[in-house]
Amino acid sequence: MLAEEKTNMTDSEIKALIEKYNLVQRGDKIGTYKKGVDRAILISEVAPHKAEIIAYFEAEKEKERKAAEKRKATLEMIPGVAKLRKARIQWAKWKYEFDKMMETGSSIMPCVEAPTASEIAAMEEQNPMAVFVLEAEHRAHYTENYQLAAIWTATYNALCDGKDPESVKAEHDTRMAQFVADHRWD
Repeated sequence: MLAEEKTNMTDSEIKALIEKYNLVQRGDKIGTYKKGVDRAILISEVAPHKAEIIAYFEAEKEKERKAAEKRKATLEMIPGVAKLRKARIQWAKWKYEFDKMMETGSSIMPCVEAPTASEIAAMEEQNPMAVFVLEAEHRAHYTENYQLAAIWTATYNALCDGKDPESVKAEHDTRMAQFVADHRWD
């Protein structure tokens, strides 16, 4: 009866245990990065709940995956974003294959279907908001300057939250103008 009671932890208890020992999932095992922990105490507190802790980690991963899918779907609903993203990906694949052909000296052209650069430029001209959205997505993840990264991340998050793209762009432009004004003498 005691063993059954030990295996019925709430999510908050599992979370507290994870935080207490800084637990991480490693495949089907649980580990810790916390130093100075008495292994006997760690094992006695964690081992009986291993299955629940792993299930908690898996559930959290699933929540994150679903949230990421929802964010991407929200972006894809903005007119032109899905089409432009697909065109750019196809172009990048074609360019990769073409560069590989040139490096190897092969005379076989890539057989990857892709729009031309001028077709992509025409799509971008027709959908300037899609260009802005994709730029925000990219810069939110790859900008090294922490202040600029914060601006782009806020913009990206607002777009992912479904806010009106036009108002998000206006707010973004205001923040960027302030950043430029603050750093014009740097």
